[in-house]
Amino acid sequence: MRHRLPTLLLCLWPCMATADTTPAPEAGTQTIWRAVLFDGLKAGWASTERSVDADGITTRERMELDIRRGGVQIRLSSLEETREDGDGEPQAFIAEQQVSEQRTRYSGVRQSDGQFAVQVEVGGQVSEQTLDLPPQTLFFEGQRQALLATGLSAGKTVEMLAFQPSMLASVRTVTEIGAETSVELLGE
Repeated sequence: MRHRLPTLLLCLWPCMATADTTPAPEAGTQTIWRAVLFDGLKAGWASTERSVDADGITTRERMELDIRRGGVQIRLSSLEETREDGDGEPQAFIAEQQVSEQRTRYSGVRQSDGQFAVQVEVGGQVSEQTLDLPPQTLFFEGQRQALLATGLSAGKTVEMLAFQPSMLASVRTVTEIGAETSVELLGE
């Protein structure tokens, strides 16, 4: 199971971050809920919340899972939140992960020099560091805007440098836009 859980999370993340590419209202909050499946069974839920206000856009990705194997239950929860201005310029981020009783939290705020002052909390211990992201790194709203800029036409490919708050790293992603299709969700 140790190898499958990280794989599950890595596979889910790109889907969650880019699942909704429809424009949201100019101001307000939009929330999308999803079921999370593991080995074909519902193991939890996930949500994406996008809030627009006068100061910018906040996007929150939440996930709660209960995984049972060999009579042992593991509870996993995660939150990744980014704050950007209206043009998708990164301003701040938060990432929280909790596996059973172990909690890890990262929070970063962009400084005037473009670097991020990051506070890391693991097991109650707090440390600080500086994070210098590569140019063209996109947070969640920037990723959404990059996808929308393609016109979402089938066959188009979008390559971007996507920031993953829980990894404190940027990851090069390639998204190929497929044809629009209907899918069956949870047997409905």
